[in-house]
Amino acid sequence: MDFKHLPIQSQPVYTWLWNTTITKEGIRRRIDEMYECGIRAFYVLAEPENFRPTLRPTHLKPAYLSDEYLDLLYEAFEYATSKGMYTWLYNEGGFPSGNACGKIREAHPELAFQGMATRPIILHVGEIYHPTEGTMASFVHEDTRVYEGFSSDQEVEIREYFATYSCCERGIIRSDIAQRRTTEAFLELTHERLKARFGDHMGESVHLMFDDEAHIGSWTQDLDQIFTEKYGYDMRDYFPYIFRRSRVDCDTDLKRRALSDCRMLCGELLRNNYFHPMREWLNTHGMLSTGHLDGEDTAVHSYGNLLSILREYDVPGVDVIWGQISFPKDGVCTPKSYPFFPRVASSAARQQGHDRSVSECFAVYGAQLTHEEMRFIVNYQAVRGISQYNFMVISYDKDTPMAHQYRPNFLIENPGMDCLENLNTY
Repeated sequence: MDFKHLPIQSQPVYTWLWNTTITKEGIRRRIDEMYECGIRAFYVLAEPENFRPTLRPTHLKPAYLSDEYLDLLYEAFEYATSKGMYTWLYNEGGFPSGNACGKIREAHPELAFQGMATRPIILHVGEIYHPTEGTMASFVHEDTRVYEGFSSDQEVEIREYFATYSCCERGIIRSDIAQRRTTEAFLELTHERLKARFGDHMGESVHLMFDDEAHIGSWTQDLDQIFTEKYGYDMRDYFPYIFRRSRVDCDTDLKRRALSDCRMLCGELLRNNYFHPMREWLNTHGMLSTGHLDGEDTAVHSYGNLLSILREYDVPGVDVIWGQISFPKDGVCTPKSYPFFPRVASSAARQQGHDRSVSECFAVYGAQLTHEEMRFIVNYQAVRGISQYNFMVISYDKDTPMAHQYRPNFLIENPGMDCLENLNTY
C-alpha cells in the first residue's frame, strides 16, 4: 500500500446528523463545506422527531424512511460521490439500532422491548398469598421464594417479579431484538427500503452498514423456558440475583452461575436472532456489517461472551465517545474503563482472519477537545489494533440548539476546522 496516497475508504468517516428540515440545496452546501475542511467520508444518522421527543426534541423533515427522505439520502450519496467522497449507510433513526425508530413497535406491539419489574405486596398475619396475574416468581426476605398458598405468622412484604413492556428514552418503546421476528421486521423496514432506493450501489459503491448499540432488555419472550431447556434448572429461583432487585449479594457459586448463565444465554439469543441474520442479509447484498455494542469498555453487560457477538460484525467496533480515553492523569489514560478495551474489537477482527476494526470517537468529549488530544486518542487505539475511525459529529442544523447537542461539532465555522485535514491525513 502507498501510504502517501491512501484509498478514500481509509479516511475517517464522520457522523452527519440530520435533525431539521433537509433540502437538496442544504445537502450540497454542507457537503461542500465538509470537503473544504478536508472531510472525505461520512454517513448520515437521522434523528426523527420521535427519536427522543422529550429528552432531545428534533425536527427532521421529511419523515424518516419516507420516499422523500430516501431520495434526499440518495442525493447526499450521489453528490458526495461526484466529489470523490465516500459514504457508509446507517441502519436506524437515532439509536440504538433494531427499532426502525418505533415503526416495528407500531406494526407489531407484541415485539416491544421487554424488562423484568417488581411490585411489593403486603401480606398480613394469617393471610393466604395469591400471586397477582402475570407474576413469574415471588420472594420474601429478599431471596426466599414463596408460592401460591403461602402464609406467615407475621406481616411480611412479598416482592413479585413480572415481565413488562418497557418504555425507554422517556417515551420511545424499543423492540425486542432477541426475537428473530423483530430482526425480520427490521430488515424489511430499513435494509430493504434502502436497497430499493440505492439499488446496485449497495455492494458496489456503498460497502458498509453501521449498527449502533443494539441490545436486549432484561427479559425476552419465554426466556425462563429457554433457560431451563439449556441449563437444566429454574432461573426463577434466582431472580433477585439475576436482576439485582435485592440487596443480597451473589455470594455463592450457584447464584453466580445463574447470573452468568443468564447473561450468556441473552448474548446467544442476540447473536443468533439479530446480529447473525443482519450480517447474512448484508453479505448477501455485497455489503459488510460494522458498528459497536453498548459498553464494550465495561466488560459487564447482557451480551454474555462479548467477542462472540463482535465476531458477528464484519468490521467489529468499540465506542469511545464518553471520555473513556484521555491524556494520562496519575499514569492512567482510561479512568472509566479497563485499559485494553479497544482490543476487544481488534481481537474479534483477528479471530476472523483480518485486521479491520472501527472506533466511534468523540461525540460528547466536549467543545474544548483539541486536535492534539484527538491524535492521542487515535494513537492509543491504533497501537491496540483499531484501524478505522468514525468521528462524531457534524450537525445539519446550525441555527438552533440542535448544533450543540453533541460536542465537538465539526462545522466549518468552528475554530480549528482549517487544520482538520491535517488530522484526517495523520
